[in-house]
Amino acid sequence: MSQTRFFSISSQKLSARQKGITFLVGLMAFIPLFSSCVSEKEDECRNNRTILVYMGGDNNLSGKAYNKLDALQQGFNGSLQGRLLVYLDPADASPQLLEIELDDTGKAVPRIIKTYEESNSADASVFKTVVQEVVTAYPAPSYGLIVFSHGSGWLPTKTFASPRSILVDQDDEMEFSDFAQAIPDETFDFILLESCFGSSIEALYELKEKTKFVLASSAEIMDPGFNDLYANGGLRFLYQATPDLKAFAQQFYTQVERKEGVYQSGTIAVVQTHGLTQLSEFIRQTAHWDLTIDLPEIQPFDRRTGPHLFFDFEHYFAQLIPADRQAEFSALLRQCVVYQAATATFMLPFNGFKIEHHSGLTTYIQQPELPYLNEAYRQLNWYRETHPEIRNSSSKQN
Repeated sequence: MSQTRFFSISSQKLSARQKGITFLVGLMAFIPLFSSCVSEKEDECRNNRTILVYMGGDNNLSGKAYNKLDALQQGFNGSLQGRLLVYLDPADASPQLLEIELDDTGKAVPRIIKTYEESNSADASVFKTVVQEVVTAYPAPSYGLIVFSHGSGWLPTKTFASPRSILVDQDDEMEFSDFAQAIPDETFDFILLESCFGSSIEALYELKEKTKFVLASSAEIMDPGFNDLYANGGLRFLYQATPDLKAFAQQFYTQVERKEGVYQSGTIAVVQTHGLTQLSEFIRQTAHWDLTIDLPEIQPFDRRTGPHLFFDFEHYFAQLIPADRQAEFSALLRQCVVYQAATATFMLPFNGFKIEHHSGLTTYIQQPELPYLNEAYRQLNWYRETHPEIRNSSSKQN
């Protein structure tokens, strides 16, 4: 793609679509976009919610970012009560902030709001600036965020060649903790992590002050991700007065279930963040961390041949919690995970796995052969809040 294609995108489409099995190894994008609602007639603006799609595509996902923009255009129509903004940083052009709006014929087209100098979209300061610009220049009663790029949950940058962190720009990456810190508290009503391994408790715990709900996947998300939902009516769930993330997730799962063979592989969950603090407190008070667990018996959600990095949250912690507290544990978990679904298997012909346990959340488990990750894990807020010796030590110091 040449830079001239960007932006005559309303009349030009990609001439070829990649075929085969591809993974959206970390997609994520969000930021409420610019509401120029200065009209005397407020009903003409109808900006009940601004949704920001933050697409870090300055990598091998560049073509897929254009595909996603096409899908968003196809699904945007006059019945949606709000604005749809896209921050797009492809490999073949400078980053741009776009608004998808209707032209005189009622067709959805992208309008350029701002073209940025070439920058690193995986830099937390860049992401933070875009969010601040959106909230300041385009105020709205409600904001939603969709993030699309390579991602690997909470894992630190450069851990592995693939998957890795949350946002990737060429050789640069953004860690999840930096991503969360760049978002002002209580900014978004919801965040969609259209990326792999986004539903890790360690990552979601970083977002508990930033948003009310998170939609994410325990495992990888197969290409084309949420494109079919965007293009075929799924956006309406995100623009309802009360966003219906459960309906969005259900429709995604239904689409995956209808596929055949290896493509019938998927996990999805909707997490209500306000319950995460109570859940962490319960874990801190009841979990017997000194118990020895047979890790091969715990449900994994990554296809690694070496030590697994993502395990089912409930399957693991149920073995650390006393029998007389199990019902309370399940109730707290259901308070957080308001919807979850998973196929029976995931990519079996490609070093995949059966899914016999799926709580909607995953967790990391420390292992002797992973000293670097163990040390990084012990720096996370989730670890600090759930381990009594760390919590008590911090309290004494304060």
